[in-house]
Amino acid sequence: PAIVMSMELLKALFDGHAAFVDEEYENAQRFYTTAIELEPQNGDCYAKRAAAFLKTGNHTEAAADADMSITLQPTAKAYKRKGLACFYLRDFETARSAFTHALELDPAAARELKRWVRKCDAEMDREATD
Repeated sequence: PAIVMSMELLKALFDGHAAFVDEEYENAQRFYTTAIELEPQNGDCYAKRAAAFLKTGNHTEAAADADMSITLQPTAKAYKRKGLACFYLRDFETARSAFTHALELDPAAARELKRWVRKCDAEMDREATD
């Protein structure tokens, strides 16, 4: 089935992307929030806002948005953002699991995702020896 988006939603997504590219991450968060309000079942809107939250260091919010995105529309992008958020929240086991799921969905990104899995393993090894 074709996905039909309202002009209002498209504008919010476009404005969010423009703000993100211009490194105006808080503005991007506001535009993506508007997009979510317009279409709360659109997982991509949550994934985009998760990216903006990551850029501002709001890792708890980024993880929550990534989780919602995964629930609605599991993509490698959403799993990667969950992995990044959890890594910075020092939840290395959850981060590792998210990066592994991303790897299953996007083998083309294997090099980067495997590097994150190794980082998680290293942090878990460090915690185990502390």
